[in-house]
Amino acid sequence: MYLSTVANLKRVRVVWSGSGVVGPGVSTFYFVSAATGFPTDLQTFFQAIKAALPSSVTVSVPNTGDTIDETTGALVGVWTDSGGSSTVGTSSTLFAGGVGMRCRWITAGIHRGRRVIGSTFIAPMQSASFSTDGTPDAGSVTLLQTAASALVSSSAGDMVIWSKPQPPAGSDGESNVVLSALVPDKTSWLRSRRV
Repeated sequence: MYLSTVANLKRVRVVWSGSGVVGPGVSTFYFVSAATGFPTDLQTFFQAIKAALPSSVTVSVPNTGDTIDETTGALVGVWTDSGGSSTVGTSSTLFAGGVGMRCRWITAGIHRGRRVIGSTFIAPMQSASFSTDGTPDAGSVTLLQTAASALVSSSAGDMVIWSKPQPPAGSDGESNVVLSALVPDKTSWLRSRRV
């Protein structure tokens, strides 16, 4: 089943902090209401890529957060689970300010006439992660692809991409199960941060 049929979703706001982090520094993930162990899965993902992150950056995975109504986005409760902690980057090299890479989370969903694909931006990254042409080097693409694919596998159908209701006060929100991950060999940056 590719379309989530749950009424509620667990929202996880992973916080980025430290020098080089632009804006509020939040990566948001969604899991089905019955999911357990997902803070550990997310922590494993960030631990797997810490060699590409500058040592001035900390990524914190919480063990509690909000539960929202899938169709409206309304807050309906709070979840708590085991796991979750902070990951500190281990690269001592210079970093590329405001740019990095991204993971694309692929679903089989089509909602409001568009394919449902999520993205998680990984920025900043160490300068050594980029080739002389400014694109990510092969080693960094492989590192992030391996970690992202492992996250999809470990979440076993629990990780979803949530399509917000339109208009914001509407009730046509929908979630689709993440089936795979793709890391493009392209430099990425955020035009804005959304929560």
